[in-house]
Amino acid sequence: MKKVDAYFAQKDLVPTQLGLAMYLDVNRDTLHQWLVENGPFSDIIKKAKDLIENFWQKRLALGQCTGAIFWLKCQAGWKDTQEVNVKHEGDINLSINIKGLDGANV
Repeated sequence: MKKVDAYFAQKDLVPTQLGLAMYLDVNRDTLHQWLVENGPFSDIIKKAKDLIENFWQKRLALGQCTGAIFWLKCQAGWKDTQEVNVKHEGDINLSINIKGLDGANV
């Protein structure tokens, strides 16, 4: 789609999905519909979304992290994860006391 190519060819562009939708003169919901349905625009919009994500990934490499991390978490499904492996041999006795807001045991 030539109009998508023209969007990405803009000088000093900070690409976003909303920016692409506005450039294509459609709303965000229409762009999302094109993305998820298996219609004639689906592949084009998927590639455009990949180009947008790639832009934000490159910002990480350039040390422009805060905005890039925020965008990647909100728009690209990135997550902070922590993996904890616990290995214990033998019996475990665990007692938990949880207090309610009034201080009473729950």
